[in-house]
Amino acid sequence: MLATFAALFTLATLRWLEWRVMRQCFARLTLCFAKGHIMSQDELERILAELGFTIHQVDYRQTGSGAMFEYKMVVSTFALKNFKALAGTLVGLPNVLDFHVSPTAE
Repeated sequence: MLATFAALFTLATLRWLEWRVMRQCFARLTLCFAKGHIMSQDELERILAELGFTIHQVDYRQTGSGAMFEYKMVVSTFALKNFKALAGTLVGLPNVLDFHVSPTAE
């Protein structure tokens, strides 16, 4: 009986600690630009860093018979609220024609 209680207490304590520790949240991010108005990757990295994001992988794509340029990347942050801030920032950038932020499941 005592061993069962000790095991349950240990599991409950570990679960509590798991929820207290900062967790990294990942998302897929896609950004589309017109060919003549492509944001540099350095500028994009600066904006994402200011919002609390880290870039883990970047893919590049030219679409629309060469009229559009796309960045696809995996980004991470430690605060879920940063996704909302990212969307708000991207809406305000005039050279971003289209974007998609897709948080991954935990």
